[in-house]
Amino acid sequence: MPGWFEPNRYDLAVVLTSVALVIFAYFIYPTELARVSAWATIFFMQVCWVGYLAYRWTWDEEPQV
Repeated sequence: MPGWFEPNRYDLAVVLTSVALVIFAYFIYPTELARVSAWATIFFMQVCWVGYLAYRWTWDEEPQV
């Protein structure tokens, strides 16, 4: 099981997409529908990301030293 958390491109994609959705919903198109849709999408992405993170921690191999 891997030791410390090592971010990869999927982790970066989730963070950047979440930030972009919040910026879009609050500054570019500030309507109630946009805000609710953005937060629902962020919630869905975070749930999927936690599942992916659990998979990585469970099944990734030890780093070769």
